[in-house]
Amino acid sequence: MNWFICRFHSGKRFLLCAALLGLMHSASALTLLEAYEFALVRDPSFQSATREYEAGMQNAPIGRSALLPKLFANYSRATNSSSITGQQQINGLPVGPYQYNANYPSDSAAIQVTQPIFSLDALARARQGKAQTSFSQSKFLYLTLEVSNRVLQAYTDLLFAMDRARYQLAEFEAFSEQAKVSKRLFEKGEAAQTD
Repeated sequence: MNWFICRFHSGKRFLLCAALLGLMHSASALTLLEAYEFALVRDPSFQSATREYEAGMQNAPIGRSALLPKLFANYSRATNSSSITGQQQINGLPVGPYQYNANYPSDSAAIQVTQPIFSLDALARARQGKAQTSFSQSKFLYLTLEVSNRVLQAYTDLLFAMDRARYQLAEFEAFSEQAKVSKRLFEKGEAAQTD
């Protein structure tokens, strides 16, 4: 009997109507809070907004880093090899050939700390980082409200459609009963049949 209220030309509308009728008779209905929690986990635009928010929250520390001291460290290690050859001389007279081989390591380490005393550029980057973080927070709040509005709109639309389907079903049943009563009255001669 429910199929009479689902007579639509579009197959999508028929499927929607069938789904609504199935939801009307389901034992565990989806609550508004469950729908909202589901949207927070599954909605791709909200997931994108969450990742944007997380990235935007890093702007303040990045901007603040322009004001902090900078530490540079450098270490190098090398091995030197040398071979020295020459003539040995004693009191200016050559005595014989001379050869010396040397192998030794050469280590170098440096640490440098710099802190600007006054830098307008660093101050501007710190302020910009704070502003970008504040913008990210505001945008995330707006997008969170947008998700809740979309969920609420979809949920109320669904409830309205379900109420309308119930109303149409009750109306159809009332008209069916009225048709049965009219048919019985006509068969007994107590009413006239009209087109």
